[in-house]
Amino acid sequence: MKVAIITDQHFGARKNSKLFHDYFLKFYEEIFFPTLEKEGITTIIDMGDTFDNRTGINFAALAWAKDNYYDRLHKMGIKVHTIVGNHTAYYKNTNSINAVDLLLREYDNVEIYSEPTEIKVDNLNILLIPWINQENEADTLKIIEKTDCKCAMGHLELQGFRVNRQIVMEHGMECSVFEKFSHVFSGHYHTRSTNGKISYLGNPYEMFWSDVNDARGFHIFDTETLEKLQSITHIECSITFTMRTLHIKHLTLGNTKQDCKSCCS
Repeated sequence: MKVAIITDQHFGARKNSKLFHDYFLKFYEEIFFPTLEKEGITTIIDMGDTFDNRTGINFAALAWAKDNYYDRLHKMGIKVHTIVGNHTAYYKNTNSINAVDLLLREYDNVEIYSEPTEIKVDNLNILLIPWINQENEADTLKIIEKTDCKCAMGHLELQGFRVNRQIVMEHGMECSVFEKFSHVFSGHYHTRSTNGKISYLGNPYEMFWSDVNDARGFHIFDTETLEKLQSITHIECSITFTMRTLHIKHLTLGNTKQDCKSCCS
């Protein structure tokens, strides 16, 4: 069974900029949803930071997310497993109050995980690990120690991985905590990197100048083989903006490049 993995979508980013959300929409309309339909995807795992601001939501950004993403997934009958990330947890020391739980209760196809939870997708048991904080750290480590899952997916802050192309994280948890797993996939860092066992999958689109021409997109994971993680890449989307203008020069999906008109003027 093929499932889609996406992370760090940051709805409401850049102070709820309409220009950036128009740009985000090109990814969903031209890459994400067409790929889900083509591959027959019925399950999505969202590895956290779905919304950008942990203390509040702009109503226009929320309406955008519902109209362009969640309503469409609901109509398609796609199940979404969503874990809490640091941007969606209201407090820094607990996940108990979080944006995805409070904002998405109307969707019966969206399941929210604020604590480590084992789920079964097809015949594969997966340990979902939301943002680790002061309140849940001890219990999370116990669950990791006891679980029989071979695959873990989370919103982790680990040492030694690239935050972006310029910075390598020097603090955080040690990778040895996850040695028992055969596959670990994580959100949190927006740039893609891997040590062979643990892979940061990166977010779907560029959001800052340091992101330009850095490969972004989402992934398709085969729960049967566990061996192939297909990357659906949204790359070479160069952003140039002035006071009121954002231009998308081109998108690349696989080996197909297409020129795009300005998304706004």
